[in-house]
Amino acid sequence: MYKRILFIVVLSLSVALVSNAQDTCPKEKSDAINEYMNVYSIDDLIDQILAEIMKKVPEEDREVFSNKWLSAFDKKELKEGLLSAMCKNFSIAEIKALTQFYGSPEGKSVMEKMPQYVAECRPYINDVTQRAIQKAMEELEKSGKKRQLNK
Repeated sequence: MYKRILFIVVLSLSVALVSNAQDTCPKEKSDAINEYMNVYSIDDLIDQILAEIMKKVPEEDREVFSNKWLSAFDKKELKEGLLSAMCKNFSIAEIKALTQFYGSPEGKSVMEKMPQYVAECRPYINDVTQRAIQKAMEELEKSGKKRQLNK
C-alpha cells in the first residue's frame, strides 16, 4: 500500500510541475500513452489503491470513508500525471511494448498479482536497506565522520 500511495503522491507532484502534459508531449507519443491507458485501467489502479487503504480503516467506517475518498480523488489529475511521467521517461517503442504486454493475458495477470508481490517484497527490501544503512553509518562513525541522514 505504501508504495502505491507514494506512487500516487509522486505522480501528483509531477502534475504540479507540468501544467499541461498534453501540450508538452508530442502527439504521437501522447496517442501511444492514451492507447496504453486504455489497456492499463486507471479505474483498476484506483480500486487497488482503495482496497489497500481500506485495510487500515475500521470496518464500520469503510463505506463512508470509501465514498468520501472516491469523491475527493482527482482521476483527471492522476491521468495527467501518468501521461507526463510516461512521456518523460519512455520512448514510443517502450510505451507500445508496455501496451502489448499489459494487454496480453499474462500482462493482465501480472497486474492483478503486482500489489501482493510488492507487499510481500516490502519487508525484505526494508530490512536489507535498513541493515545496509546501519552498517554504512557505523563505518562512517568508525572513521570519525559521524553524520546523520537527511530527512
